[in-house]
Amino acid sequence: MPEAQEAPITIQETGAKAGRFFVRFTRAQRTMHAVLFSTFLGLAATGLPLRFSQSIWARRLATEVGGFGAILFFHKLCAIVLTIAFAIHVKDIFTRGIMNREKGIFWGATSMVAN
Repeated sequence: MPEAQEAPITIQETGAKAGRFFVRFTRAQRTMHAVLFSTFLGLAATGLPLRFSQSIWARRLATEVGGFGAILFFHKLCAIVLTIAFAIHVKDIFTRGIMNREKGIFWGATSMVAN
């Protein structure tokens, strides 16, 4: 018994007419947030093997990446980058909210603060 062939499914781009889109972050802000969460995850991924360095899995991981010295280097690098990115992030929020008196940055319809 021959199988029935289905018609190929096509996806049409609807564009902005289909709904309302809001751009909450600029490209620089999206990049900053990506750096923040990436370095935080990097700190977690390198900090656990350092903290539990007596564990078998930590020793194996250390030998795969070049030793605990390499893990410590990446841990410190992530810490420095995270600290700098956080300082820039706080400066940006302060500048936009306090200096420029941007409406709705802390509370309001466009705020990221839960209300």
